[in-house]
Amino acid sequence: MYDRVTFEHHGKTVLSMKDMEHIKEKSKDMMNNSYKEFGIHNVFSKIELLGIYEKETKIKRFNYDDAKPTVTDATWNMVLKLFRKTTKKPENKVDVIKEYVSMVNNIAKVYEGKRIKENKERKTNYTLDLDTLNASSKLDKFNDKLRADYCYDTLTHIKFKEPKVEEVVEHDYKPEVYDLDM
Repeated sequence: MYDRVTFEHHGKTVLSMKDMEHIKEKSKDMMNNSYKEFGIHNVFSKIELLGIYEKETKIKRFNYDDAKPTVTDATWNMVLKLFRKTTKKPENKVDVIKEYVSMVNNIAKVYEGKRIKENKERKTNYTLDLDTLNASSKLDKFNDKLRADYCYDTLTHIKFKEPKVEEVVEHDYKPEVYDLDM
């Protein structure tokens, strides 16, 4: 990590692989420790809203094969506000996927889009950047050895190995004794 932007991208990429309970807890902490007007526009709120969008449209993190255009008006209005969008509510599977990829890339750029022409129709193929996800995951091992707050369904879908649950053992911790009387 050589610059702030790369470091922030790494942090957001790692957060996109975290469990929703972890995200909800962090979002709640962020809202409690900020002014309400400014607190909503943070990465935790965006990921939490992304989770709601995923639930309503039957999308699993990074897996939109079963997507359905069933997002509610209330959720879509929050998406418009939080992600600062002006698009209309998705009405078909292609639009749901397009908006999903847009929201994920707004949080952390992990999808690449490529326009193709298939059967005289223009389509966009989205490719998940597994190298970026893998690099961020490996780097996060140094920060979080147990990695208990990752979403294992997401890790399984992107074909990462489930982190091993290791026990942290402190080897005979002895406090340093200072001789202050001298």
